[in-house]
Amino acid sequence: SLIAVCGELPADQIKRIPGGDEYKQNIIKQLKKRKQIKTFYKDGLRGYRLLLPTKELLLRQNPNRFNFYLTGVNETNHIRSEITRRLRLHRLAETTVSMLNSGAEIYRDNKQDIFSPIYTPTEITSPSFYNSREIKELGIDTIKINGARAMGVLLTEYNVFSVYNLGDSMMKWDYKAE
Repeated sequence: SLIAVCGELPADQIKRIPGGDEYKQNIIKQLKKRKQIKTFYKDGLRGYRLLLPTKELLLRQNPNRFNFYLTGVNETNHIRSEITRRLRLHRLAETTVSMLNSGAEIYRDNKQDIFSPIYTPTEITSPSFYNSREIKELGIDTIKINGARAMGVLLTEYNVFSVYNLGDSMMKWDYKAE
């Protein structure tokens, strides 16, 4: 399910997912053997991607959770091989794993639909991470996120945090940026 949400899960992020290392390696081997995931390696980036039968299975089992990520032409469903797009997916996956480890909700079906054009205001009762694609559902005003290093927002009961993943670079703000 994490690969579905991220589009491509960097191989080096497996160690950050909760659970024993041997158990996680065994799960990856089983998923590959059953032809549910594949390793994609290009330009020095190694990541795991879902294969079509697995996408179809996830959509059948839980359409509310996976429809947004696994249908249509979007970054997590039709993954491009360009290095810039893959690096963005990898940064988003790193951020998503961090949010998962912190206890923030990452799955759409378990959090408020805050960025829907037809949102009805409610209280945030637990930390929830909304990635940049979810925010873009609001329309033209949020398209400005394109090309930014913003990964999304973390909403808690009392606070709102902008979430960035700069990789190994320093933050540099341009005039009227972000």
